[in-house]
Amino acid sequence: MTNWKLIAKKGDWFEVSVEKYGKGAVVKSVNVMMRQHWSHTSKALKRWRLFVGNEMRANHIKKVPESSKYRLTIISYRSRLLDEDNLFASHKWVIDSLRKEKFIWDDDPKHMSLRVHQYKANKASGEKQSTCIYRKKISE
Repeated sequence: MTNWKLIAKKGDWFEVSVEKYGKGAVVKSVNVMMRQHWSHTSKALKRWRLFVGNEMRANHIKKVPESSKYRLTIISYRSRLLDEDNLFASHKWVIDSLRKEKFIWDDDPKHMSLRVHQYKANKASGEKQSTCIYRKKISE
């Protein structure tokens, strides 16, 4: 497993952990999100926007300049691993929050290259449940 904190020294990053934010820090499966009432999904989006805004301020992360392109890497440490298509789709609300808080300019291919990884979080691995988000400017 790659240590994302070492890689992240070359860009902007933050971590949303269960220890700091509670169970809402674990990104729910897209299957769960689609089956719940729309108000729960709306609250999850607002909660993630709050997480992103708080972490950007706490870590002194600047908003991106207009039309900048970034490589966005999301690493999810979870107790239950998801299949790949569910993994990418379940982070839609996180990416929307990143866009609204200007961590990325837009979520289209012109402004963002996306990578999403997941690892098992358990006592044996020593990892706690969290979501780590990292961006690095792509030179054009």
